[in-house]
Formats: sequence, structure tokens, C-alpha cells
Amino acid sequence: MSRPSMTDGLNTTGISTLGKHSSSQASLLGIGGAVTIQGLCALYLIRHLQQPAPWDVQFLELLHQQATPWLDRLALWLTPLGTRWGTFPLFIMGLLSLANQRQWRKLLYWMSAIGGTTVIATLLKVIWHRARPSLWPSLLAPDHYPADWAFPSTHAAASLSLVLALGALYSSQQLLDRPYGRVWRWSIAGLGGGFVLIIAWTRLYLGVHFPSDIIGGWSIAYLITQVANRLILSPMDPVQRPSTPSSLLTRR
Repeated sequence: MSRPSMTDGLNTTGISTLGKHSSSQASLLGIGGAVTIQGLCALYLIRHLQQPAPWDVQFLELLHQQATPWLDRLALWLTPLGTRWGTFPLFIMGLLSLANQRQWRKLLYWMSAIGGTTVIATLLKVIWHRARPSLWPSLLAPDHYPADWAFPSTHAAASLSLVLALGALYSSQQLLDRPYGRVWRWSIAGLGGGFVLIIAWTRLYLGVHFPSDIIGGWSIAYLITQVANRLILSPMDPVQRPSTPSSLLTRR
């Protein structure tokens, strides 16, 4: 039975290190991309804070042309899932589950990614003071119509941060190696992506956000979850190191 060579160990270590560097570079590129999008959104708002851009208005008007009583009821029923009937309960369930498992670093990530996204999005609303669309009479009852500002959409930000945080928790190699680990990950991607798009559609259909509000909320969610991932979650789950060359030489 042949012994593994030192070269095999070095090659495996090199591949592992290369993979970690590639992941780090991808994370930095993702953060840089989100910062760039936020900068573009800021420039856009400076120019169109009081008077929205034509494409913002045209998109909403095109969507409103497809309105039907059935879609009205569907949008009114689905939109609370972006906050109190969907994102918030799932956030609390995640907190309780991670606390029960004593996964403190994951718990910190969960709170920072989702809670941080919501807090920052809310603060930016106060800073930007962007008025909500008023292109047609709202379907929402007066006591349910949002009283805060439009940009960024906290519904869009919270829903995407929840899905991204779930995806990050199920992307570690240890979880992927478990039975059905990859099925769980792809299920989160598919169902989560649909959930995020549905929430965005309801906010646009109801006329309480411009498309740029949705894009701003998504970019904030992506930025905060990527930063939290890099600072909190990534150091927790290092790539399993192969045996060192010295240990390979001493194996019998």
C-alpha cells in the first residue's frame, strides 16, 4: 500500500488555499459592486429626489395597466409577508433556533445581516426624505398606508437580507456534505428568489414604491449581508485543512 507523498499534501494545501483566496476575492468584488450600486443610487436621488426619472414613472404606469380586481386582492394579501407576517416571524424563528443550538457566532451574523439591513434602510429613509409615488389612488386603507419615506424599500431590503442570510448559513462545506445539503441550498435559492421578487412586485403594484426604491433596498441588503459574512461568518467555517506534509511522512 503506497504512502501519500509530501507533494500530494502540498498540492492539496495549495488548492485549498487557492480556493480560499478565490472566495475572498469574490466577496470583496461583491462588496465593491454593492457599494458602487449604492453610489449610483445616491447620485440618482440627488438628481431625481423631488421629480422621479421618466423610467420610474413609466414602469409603474405600465404595471398599473395590467391591474385587475384579482391581482388587487393578491397584492394586498401578499405584501404583509415582507414584514410582519413573513420576514419578521422567520427572523425571530431563526434567532430562537440558533440560540437554542448555542450557535452564537451564527446568531450574531443573523442579527447583524437582517437587523443591520433593516436599521440602515430605515435610517436612509430619514436621510433621503423621498416621497412615495402618488400616480393613482392607493388600494391600501389609510391606516395601512406607509407613513414613512420611500427610499430605500425596507420590504425589499428585509426580504432579500433574510434569503441571503439563510443561503450563507447553508453554504458552508460541512452543511453541503450532509445528506440533502445541496438540495436545501438550491431550495433556498429558488424559493427565496421567488419570495423576494413577489414582495417587490406587491410594493410596485400597490404604487407605494418606485423601481429605484426596490433596487436601493436590494443593494443595501446585499452590501450589509456581504460585510457581515466576511467579518463574522467566514472566519467561523474555515476550509478543512488536509494533513500537513509532516504528518503525511509519519503515517504508516
